[in-house]
Amino acid sequence: MMRLLSWIPLLLALIVLPACTADAPESNEPDAAQTERPDAPAALHDAWAAHGGLDTWRNQRQMRYTLARIAGSDTTRDDHLIDLQTRNVRITNGDFVLGFDGSDAWVQPSLEAFPYDYSPRFYTSTYFYFFAMPFVLADDGVIASDAGTATINGTDYRVTEIRYEDNVGDSPDDVYIVYTEADTGALGLVRFSVTYGDRPPDAPNTALVYNEFATNSGLTLPVEGRYHAWADSTLGDPLGPQFALSDLTFETEAPDSALFAKPDSAEVDPLPGSRADSE
Repeated sequence: MMRLLSWIPLLLALIVLPACTADAPESNEPDAAQTERPDAPAALHDAWAAHGGLDTWRNQRQMRYTLARIAGSDTTRDDHLIDLQTRNVRITNGDFVLGFDGSDAWVQPSLEAFPYDYSPRFYTSTYFYFFAMPFVLADDGVIASDAGTATINGTDYRVTEIRYEDNVGDSPDDVYIVYTEADTGALGLVRFSVTYGDRPPDAPNTALVYNEFATNSGLTLPVEGRYHAWADSTLGDPLGPQFALSDLTFETEAPDSALFAKPDSAEVDPLPGSRADSE
């Protein structure tokens, strides 16, 4: 995903900035209404159960992992820390520190130190959202509806359409089409469209296919995936690199809030269309 890779502009046009920056409860105790989500389709309830349960998810306070992007002989790795209740983020490697404090996305030592061809703010939550599925689909502001069934490459899936209430996250017009295995409830793939940066809504024409899962602290999450083209209800060729998570861990104690605070020397990456962005 470095600037030298020619597929980045295409991939950026396809990736979604998830609407995962909605307000989250400050208490470490799971709220019963949020945990149960009686309004969600049965397919999501089965997926939550298959992956460890919403109670287990909501009892965790922080999530850590190393994200690798593998494109041929080129591999980049970043260490990610997410406060699962505030959704504050800290991402580090040897060249930069990227943080999200609930309002601003900042990069230290400068925006130029961020090595990828897309917005640092966009990056703070995108891969967390994809690899924390299906549990992020229980967030406040998610509108989930039953979208029937489908068979892809011989596997039967139940399909759930995900949309968002107005003003949820940076791109509330995002659309996800989630496929969970009919017999196990396990997550298989997700199609999506992009609206970050004032892009108009479009039909979901790219899929992230999950190839491997791992269990930690009672939660089973995807740890390997790859984007594929999607056309005429058919999964197409791979797009871009493979993505892999390693050293995935959870903790029930809150991370130090100072880790997410913007240093005086850091630069802010504004939301596209904001006044700061246009100046």
